[in-house]
Amino acid sequence: MDVVTTIGVDAHSQVHVAAAVDPQGRVIAERTITASTQQLGEFVEWVQSLPGPRQVAIEGAKGYDRTLTQQLLAAGEAVVDVATGLTAEGRRRSRRPGKDDEGDAVVIARVALREPDLPQMNAAHLDADLQLLVGARDQLVDDQARVRNRLHALLLA
Repeated sequence: MDVVTTIGVDAHSQVHVAAAVDPQGRVIAERTITASTQQLGEFVEWVQSLPGPRQVAIEGAKGYDRTLTQQLLAAGEAVVDVATGLTAEGRRRSRRPGKDDEGDAVVIARVALREPDLPQMNAAHLDADLQLLVGARDQLVDDQARVRNRLHALLLA
């Protein structure tokens, strides 16, 4: 599948910034949204209005953009995860001075163009990661209770 449009997403807790580029890395569209459920739905519609086939490259697809990643996957979009280190390297190569969200979104899209073996995201993978985190948290809570109970017993003895 030859990708016609790559959308790079720089995610934050409150705002997501996206830039769509053509196969040569030229910016063809940009979008900034809040992380609200309504705007995430509008963002998916915007992505689907772009020329296809498409891929969406998200920096930290398992982090702040997890919900957006899930919505894009449910809509049938191809989503890849871009490591922050690749974004930082791309920012150093870019002609834009400094760090800004719009520039980072373009860099993320261009990294996805340059790196064909980025991890493909899928819903099952996201669910498995979440289950591992929940399991680890539950284990820590159990360990904390066990240590607290033991300390309490030792203090009473």
